[in-house]
Formats: sequence, C-alpha cells, structure tokens
Amino acid sequence: HDQGVIHRDIKPENIQILSNGQIKITDFGIARLTFQPNITMDGQVFGTPSYMSPEQVKGGDLDSRSDLFSVGVLLYEMIAGQKPFQGDSVISITYAIMNAEPVQPSQCSFGLWQVIQKALDKSPMLRFSSASEMSKALDEAGIHDVVQPYGVPSYPAPQFQLPGNP
Repeated sequence: HDQGVIHRDIKPENIQILSNGQIKITDFGIARLTFQPNITMDGQVFGTPSYMSPEQVKGGDLDSRSDLFSVGVLLYEMIAGQKPFQGDSVISITYAIMNAEPVQPSQCSFGLWQVIQKALDKSPMLRFSSASEMSKALDEAGIHDVVQPYGVPSYPAPQFQLPGNP
C-alpha cells in the first residue's frame, strides 16, 4: 500500500509462509496502482467472493482498506476455522458480506476480536486507515501471547522441504 498498490485478491492461496517464517503476498494479477486511472469498467468486480469487501462486492472504488477487510476475513478464518461470511452460492456469500455481522469465535480474545471487527466493518471509513495501523492494533491486542489460531502450528513457521533438498 505504501507503494500505491491495491492487491484486490487477498486470500490464503495468495499468502506464502517461507521457511524462515517470513510472510509474502503473491499473485498481483488483478492488483491496481492507486495513482493510475482505473482501467476497469465501473461496476466490474474482481477477486474471490469470500474475501471481498462490501465495496468490492458492489464494484465500487477501492483503496487499501478493501485489502484490510480481506485480511480481517483471513484472521477470522484462522481463529474460528471457518469464514465469517458463509453461503452456498456467490449470491448468498456476497449477501452475507453486505448484511451479516460475524459472531465472535469462542477462542478469540477480546482484544483480537476488536481488531477483527474493525477490519470487517461494512464502512471503509470505520476500518483501519492503513496496514501499519492494523499491525499496531494487533500488537497492542497482544495476540502473540493470547491466542493460537485454529489448526495452525505454533510459531516458528514449519520448515518445508522441497524435493531434492535434504
């Protein structure tokens, strides 16, 4: 975001954890530069429905807060083991994104829940204004000491072995 890039498709498949624990975002195929004109037609929608922000569902203008909504969906899914907005079709999922409020997972601390709720706010104006602001809120929530995400091994990240790499 500091470089003027909006990813527009933050989802688990586009996040890689390296063997040293470093996290990388991949697949910038539908990313957009904020300082360039929008080359898509108004109302055109890009992204993966379960991780889209309300403004993305509507085909509206996007900024970094849309990506932060998607990060909120990821955090919720990591903690609860399920997505916050569910449905059996694209229509029901997008309806839930626009209208439903997710329930606090029982294994989620109050501080982390406050961060997730703010990230998942329907109004971009009420979300974190930047990734660094959200990161600071996560640090202040003390999540590293309070909660272990659902089904995720504890840090450090697991060591992956590539074929032919002893």
